Amino acid sequence: MALKFIAPNELSSVVSQGIGGVFPQISQTTVASSSAVATTQMQGLAVYFTPLNSTRVKLTITGQIAPAATTVWNVYPSYGTGTAPANAAATAGTQLTYGAGGTAATGAQVDSFSTFNVISGLTVGTVYWFDLETVFSASTMGALTKLTIIVEEV
Repeated sequence: MALKFIAPNELSSVVSQGIGGVFPQISQTTVASSSAVATTQMQGLAVYFTPLNSTRVKLTITGQIAPAATTVWNVYPSYGTGTAPANAAATAGTQLTYGAGGTAATGAQVDSFSTFNVISGLTVGTVYWFDLETVFSASTMGALTKLTIIVEEV
């Protein structure tokens, strides 16, 4: 069996032919850390994405969180149009009900989390922002670290 070599500059056209002529838009953003916030606030990630071919996107967010002892924590992916919320801003946009969460043990710890959502009903050509709303049982929460945000048209 002979393998066909595909040059890097030809890859997008070969892939788009394999999926009906449409090459999906994919955006990956990495954020080193996001400042600590009070009990229910936005993280201010300000990830922008414009769907060009589809009204649906897949949003994946992974990272680490360092909650204080016995803190109940939740992170909810959020999105909207216009200007993205700043760090520590009030809840903004549309919050997705499927996020990640847990309860910290009695000692110091770092928890990893991952969220995966498919958002439908978007408008092709409209710029959307993506962020995380954080909800904590303690008055202040440690920063989120090692964040990776992937937005992909589906």
